[in-house]
Amino acid sequence: MDASHIKSSTRDRAPFKLGVILALALLILGGFRLWQDEPSTGGAVLNFTSTVPDKRIEISSARDQAGLPFAHAGSFHHSDNPMNGGATMGSAPGTFGMPTWVEFTWQELPYPAQPRESFATEEAWVAYVDERYRAAPLKTERVKVAEKVPAWALEEVAKSRAATPPNELPDKMLWLHFIWTTDGIKVRWKIHNSERGGNSPEGGDPI
Repeated sequence: MDASHIKSSTRDRAPFKLGVILALALLILGGFRLWQDEPSTGGAVLNFTSTVPDKRIEISSARDQAGLPFAHAGSFHHSDNPMNGGATMGSAPGTFGMPTWVEFTWQELPYPAQPRESFATEEAWVAYVDERYRAAPLKTERVKVAEKVPAWALEEVAKSRAATPPNELPDKMLWLHFIWTTDGIKVRWKIHNSERGGNSPEGGDPI
């Protein structure tokens, strides 16, 4: 592992804010694809977060039931409110169906890490980072996804997208939350409704 890779891999992801949401909107409108199974769902937003204390989650791979790569956030750490934090990604509306399951492989690194400036030399810092990765075992878990999202929720966001003019965001958008816990990875869903007074139902695994 070279120093440049270490520098980039040890940066912590901040909780998403307005700028991330705006970037997410561009991804959705721009046609970024995740997977293309049927039936289409009207698009979804992926959120990755953790309730594991004092650890940063670093995903090395994620694949669906077809063996295809599944988009993931890479690195994120503990959030006190797992449904409103972590790292967020977007997908194109109407281009994919729910994966049956997703298999993640990851490491849990101590968080926060010692700052680079606390080391006397670059070599000492690199050795410290290398040891953190060596000491953290690789973990793998397969989590079911499709069966946790009800058909009516998929239909609701698909109808909202179909009624949306071109180049505009729909009022209702489906979010899938992948939440790392001490009891494994939990999957929750939520319909984010931007309509005034609109309902935003959610469900999935209890946290």
